[in-house]
Amino acid sequence: MTEPLSHAPVESTVIIVGAGPVGVYLAVRLAAQGITATVLEAASTISDAPRAVTHMPTMFAEFKKAGIYDMLASQSKVHSGGVSFRKPSDQSLIERIPAVPGRPGPIVVPQKQFTETLIRRLEGLEKGRLCLGTKVVGIEEMDGGEGVLVEAVEEATGERKKFRAKWLVGADGGRSFVRSAMGVKYEGVSLPWKLVAADVVFPFQEYGFDGANFMCDDTDFGNIAVTTEMEDGSWLWRVGCAFPSSMSDEQVMEALPAKFDKMFPAPGTKHEKYKLVNAAPYQASQLCVPQFRKGRILLIGDAAHLANPYSGQLMSCGIFDAASLSLVLSATLQRSASETLIDAWAADRLAKFHKVMNPLSMACFNAVSNKDADSIATRHPFLKAFKAGPSGGPPPTLETDVSKLEGWVEAEKGVEAEDEKIELIWSKA
Repeated sequence: MTEPLSHAPVESTVIIVGAGPVGVYLAVRLAAQGITATVLEAASTISDAPRAVTHMPTMFAEFKKAGIYDMLASQSKVHSGGVSFRKPSDQSLIERIPAVPGRPGPIVVPQKQFTETLIRRLEGLEKGRLCLGTKVVGIEEMDGGEGVLVEAVEEATGERKKFRAKWLVGADGGRSFVRSAMGVKYEGVSLPWKLVAADVVFPFQEYGFDGANFMCDDTDFGNIAVTTEMEDGSWLWRVGCAFPSSMSDEQVMEALPAKFDKMFPAPGTKHEKYKLVNAAPYQASQLCVPQFRKGRILLIGDAAHLANPYSGQLMSCGIFDAASLSLVLSATLQRSASETLIDAWAADRLAKFHKVMNPLSMACFNAVSNKDADSIATRHPFLKAFKAGPSGGPPPTLETDVSKLEGWVEAEKGVEAEDEKIELIWSKA
């Protein structure tokens, strides 16, 4: 349930900093298992910045466990699983992975709407609490490792509050206060590109575009994907593109119309036909913390790792962080599993980034940003998997199998249902 700060409890089993989708998802999963979870968020509203919009079928089992699948599916107005690879010079088709009849395509729900859906679910759980406009300003581990003290300031009144929990989870994004308070820094590289996520109204469908479209070029690479139908019947599309990282955000925004001119169909008319709804430049990076746990403090989502978006798996990686953490915390708190299990979880999530997320996202990025667009089928992981079919074996997974972690203690039968096995959209029929 959502409560004003003055009514929020001082005591909570788990405190989660950050009310993005990963943090709220963790709260939902914990609260559904009877574990008190309190989410503290500095902002007073949910951000409407253009972020993740596409949720892959690999996530559907997790959405069902959280009780949000039906809500998300009813909100998604786009169900095409088709993925096209095009040249920006003339928008000609190079390769295509078609939607497979009878298999689910992605759910397309913008991140703000996705987060609001999770919040509605959390409001219906007795053990879940959300405090918006509550900025965390201090973190202190209690003597003897018994828990964590958190000091926060209520934005509206300036009142300072203290919270105490057995575990603190940082899900507060790339500029994480929790990560900084832990004394843990990202490791990795910044790419020589500044990426832009933009929401644009333009009739791409009139030019043969549907589903997701990757524009393949060494300079004008990007992606164009349909997101939702507007009230007036027009369609909103997510457009991603790239500029040299040496450019300022202001220079990037000034250069955006010229970039769209190169990427969009209908030369000479596009400026009159498109409407820019929102745009956000950001530095492309491949970063990860060296540890997901320090004492009673844990990190998940962007607070723990960052990667470029061209694999379409960034949200999945964060949700799998949260889903697996909810299970190991439950085993520790409710079934007396040792904290060796928490360490094993942290090690596994670190390995998932370095062995799956990082190489997969870079392979996808390098494939679409290569000058030789015609050979993309030999380089892009999804195209290679599609063409190989079942003989190529299953793709690597970002999921953590908690039952295989050291220290795992099984729940009673029926507490956690088996994951529903859903094939990836690029699997061959």
